[in-house]
Amino acid sequence: MEYSAIKAIKSRRSVRTYDKVEIREEELKVINEFLKDESQIKGPFGSMVSLKLFNLEGNITEGGQKIGTYGVIKGAKAFLAGTSKKDKEAIIDYGYVFERLVLLLTSMGLGTCWLAGTFSRSSFAKELKLNESEIIPAVSPVGYFGEKKSMLESFMRFAAKSDNRKPWEELFFFKSFDKALSKEMARELEVPLEMVRIGPSASNKQPWRIVVSEDKSALHLLFAKTPGYADFQLLDIGIAMCHLEQSCRELGVSGGWTKLDHGISVTETSIEYIVSWKR
Repeated sequence: MEYSAIKAIKSRRSVRTYDKVEIREEELKVINEFLKDESQIKGPFGSMVSLKLFNLEGNITEGGQKIGTYGVIKGAKAFLAGTSKKDKEAIIDYGYVFERLVLLLTSMGLGTCWLAGTFSRSSFAKELKLNESEIIPAVSPVGYFGEKKSMLESFMRFAAKSDNRKPWEELFFFKSFDKALSKEMARELEVPLEMVRIGPSASNKQPWRIVVSEDKSALHLLFAKTPGYADFQLLDIGIAMCHLEQSCRELGVSGGWTKLDHGISVTETSIEYIVSWKR
């Protein structure tokens, strides 16, 4: 199967209404191979992310647990869920690996929807045998698109302003936060940065900020936290890392994640340095 992360990032959208049919065997095989591949489920900070695909029958898992999504999801026949340690970098890794799989599912024509706040964790906790040192950061339904959106789905998309994204000058900077990075200055980095910009985030807050070094050899990723959203937004940072890395590699822009002495002056306490993409 020919796979393009960039194409998947551009085409992915949140699907809340599903056709009530089982996922085909050939697609289940690809999903299960991903879930067992250590190179796929290892995050950039080293966490091995354990994910599981649950098949549903009448909204009940094979283990007998009723899945609750507060009416947000309709018709899904499967759910993707997993656990993470209660640790900042582990949660970021979870977001990174989860989005990597979401993009693969998108490329196969399967719908997904990131759920971090609108699902009942207790049913998933029982299925995943959650222990006290772990959390379930997010889950997603998996399935084929329903023919018609529900009224709730249309409202939620409008309320979240899902089709709107912050402009470049609010997200990407050159050398410091004093100077916005233009697309002309970005050059070969334009597409990878645009893939970060259009990524999904909790309530569309887009907490990622990237400062490009003067010689463009490093892209410093910073976390602009929103009060009340911090835990969910760690997942968003993982999504941004996934989009940047996957699109860079697809375009032949080599590099890797590392912590650097970035030298960026940060005056706002809500902004925190996370990691850098070093070329």
